Amino acid sequence: MEVVTHREASIRLLEDNYLCKLRTFVDFDRYEDADAIYSEYVVDGKDPSDKYEWLFLNDLTQLEEELDD
Repeated sequence: MEVVTHREASIRLLEDNYLCKLRTFVDFDRYEDADAIYSEYVVDGKDPSDKYEWLFLNDLTQLEEELDD
């Protein structure tokens, strides 16, 4: 069984979301919108799925709650 970290799961969710939106726009012949989605996901011609280092920030909401107390 594969163990998936919260970080990995979040990145997969992001990738799946972009792919789903991209396919939807192509299916409806909305190529400009599909290109916009593609441009958001692929940076400098590099697919983030190919050995890309994601910047992943820690959840700061608890810190915010502590400051509010």
